[in-house]
Amino acid sequence: MRTAARMLDLRDLEKELKSFMTALSPVRDLDVFRQAIQAVEELAPSDRSDLLAIATQSLEAAMSRMRESVEGPAYDELVEHLSLAAHAVPVRMPGPGRILKALERVLTDRPQDWVSSTDEVLHGLRKEVKRLRYSLEAFQSEYGRPVVRMIERCRELQEALGAIQDAAAFEVLLRDTRTFAAGQFLATARGKAAASRGQ
Repeated sequence: MRTAARMLDLRDLEKELKSFMTALSPVRDLDVFRQAIQAVEELAPSDRSDLLAIATQSLEAAMSRMRESVEGPAYDELVEHLSLAAHAVPVRMPGPGRILKALERVLTDRPQDWVSSTDEVLHGLRKEVKRLRYSLEAFQSEYGRPVVRMIERCRELQEALGAIQDAAAFEVLLRDTRTFAAGQFLATARGKAAASRGQ
């Protein structure tokens, strides 16, 4: 197994993972979209039903594409490659080094002006915060309460940045829907995103 793992290019493995996540992320976005519609109390019942119908139809199509990816040979190959990598790739960086490396990436991506930063920049930061949180969680049992507090701060920042990313995703999902209900829903999402930028 180790001989085979040496032949495995980790950059290719990363590409496989990104390709698979491309099939999964629309399902996540549409599920969040559907939950967000339910949470907007200002929507009239008929308007909510219309938006939910749009979300459900899109979600069913996305889930169909996701199942094709999960049930296809590419997924089995990905699982095999992940197994090879897990058994053969040594972990050379100790806990503090991994945490500091992840923290450095977060600080590098931190914008100077949160209000005027683009959605793309903040989405990239959110991914780096998630990586930092995962690094912290991997060593939580070793470092105790200080790391637990940092994990909670990461989670709070992720949620705030997530509201901004969700609003951007909703804009895309409803770009062809020109109704009062869609406008009302997007206005609510934009308001939450603006509040998150203010945090």
